[in-house]
Amino acid sequence: MARAIQLGGRKPAYDVEILRNRIRGAMENGIAGGFFDPQGVEDGIVMGLRIVGNEIVDCVSEQAERQSGMPFGGIVLGRVYDLEIHDNRIERNGEQARVAVCGIFAAHSRNVQITRNLLRDNGRLADGELLPGPQAGIALRDAGTMAVMDPHGKESGTFRVSAVAAVRIDGNVVESRRGPALWIAGMGAMQIRDNRLAAIDILADLQDEITDAADAYVGSVYLMNRGLPGYLAGWLAALGFDGLKEGFTLQGQPVERLVVGGQVQFTGNQVRLDLTAPTSELALANMLIFSLDDTSVANNQSEGVLGRDLLLCDLLNFAITTRVTGNGFMSTPLLTAFSILSLGLFNHCTNNQATSCIRAFGFSPKSFIGNNAVIWPHPTYCAEDNVIGAM
Repeated sequence: MARAIQLGGRKPAYDVEILRNRIRGAMENGIAGGFFDPQGVEDGIVMGLRIVGNEIVDCVSEQAERQSGMPFGGIVLGRVYDLEIHDNRIERNGEQARVAVCGIFAAHSRNVQITRNLLRDNGRLADGELLPGPQAGIALRDAGTMAVMDPHGKESGTFRVSAVAAVRIDGNVVESRRGPALWIAGMGAMQIRDNRLAAIDILADLQDEITDAADAYVGSVYLMNRGLPGYLAGWLAALGFDGLKEGFTLQGQPVERLVVGGQVQFTGNQVRLDLTAPTSELALANMLIFSLDDTSVANNQSEGVLGRDLLLCDLLNFAITTRVTGNGFMSTPLLTAFSILSLGLFNHCTNNQATSCIRAFGFSPKSFIGNNAVIWPHPTYCAEDNVIGAM
């Protein structure tokens, strides 16, 4: 069988549940979504999908052939709204395949909850061969939040943002053989909490003459949130955006739709980047967290194990308002330039312990950077001090 479970086609499907199955040995994906049209004209949208308690093992054979845009993997979905993936075991899919593989992949999603899953040994071990396409433990390429009808504006057809987060990733164990353990891009509130996330290879290749995308140089976690704060909606309305004047509707021009929030919580996670393979690699960041709204990076532990590699920074963080506090960022001394590189308008960076330099900049005088400890200051980047005050 090519795909063990195929959801829909070019028409919508509603309220689908896939519960407690053993899915083994499929030639391609274990669970595959319907047709995905990038133009959104002829999508096989799945509205309401629960995948719970399944075992998805040894799918994606070595005969799998590359396909444009979409990877192979345990769970591969096109356009899906209200997605829940809980208590699944997704292992050893695509170990011999020469194609891009993800444990869980969604091309276009709204209100995703992924909790208590085990993902490991998916994809081919790094062997020097570049495999084009998305590769990660969990990859959500266009995540967002649902817009629901405003009960006070039914006649005018206005909407409000759903209370459910765009993305909630909680209590998972994710190991990625190629690329980040977690790759998310989108808009809306994102909650990443209490996970164990590990990566053993980055996708960029320093030996070729191709300029790789920036995310290819990220180790374990890539979070890109393009959502603007909801409190800016009034300002945009005052500037003349017609859609926002009429009840803050989420319809209209792209700038208007951005005002759905971009809050990111990254808390209580353990993150490991293991680059001890014989080849030399350059990683921009172990964790890259970017938001046009607010980020909270708190009470995480990270470990960077480097061989002949160079890690520019353990955490690279940017937001309008941000707090980096109570973390332990430990990576191989001298091979890591910065443990924390954080930038924001309002920036609080406090009570962190790190093996290398901490550089945090807040453009507001109300920012506070202090009470951090650097164990082994890098002789080139922070030999003279280990804490930089507010800028």
